[in-house]
Amino acid sequence: MNKQDLITKVIKQIKTDLAVPDTEALHELLTYVPTHNLIGYLPEEETPIIVDLNLIEYLQTNKFDYKEFNSDMHVVVIGKDFQTYDIYPTTGKWKVRTATDWNKGLKNFYRELENK
Repeated sequence: MNKQDLITKVIKQIKTDLAVPDTEALHELLTYVPTHNLIGYLPEEETPIIVDLNLIEYLQTNKFDYKEFNSDMHVVVIGKDFQTYDIYPTTGKWKVRTATDWNKGLKNFYRELENK
């Protein structure tokens, strides 16, 4: 069985479990999914404000260089393209260091880093 077939079988089982409803196995499975992937699954308007720990987990998982400042309220990240970003995780605001306009939403920030 290849991975795609396995995923299809798991989705079928999840649908069966949800019809019962039994979410215990699904909950257990999702605990192993990285936080940024769980957040990425949510619609943008339902994306929670991400706390520092989730941002740091994402940066460590994806091997980005970063430095925390001001009691974890400000994080500076060096992207793979060597672009420098300022991030305020508690508000979800971020920008390229040389830019004047701030962007909103760490989900968008993750997309920015992954597209570079």
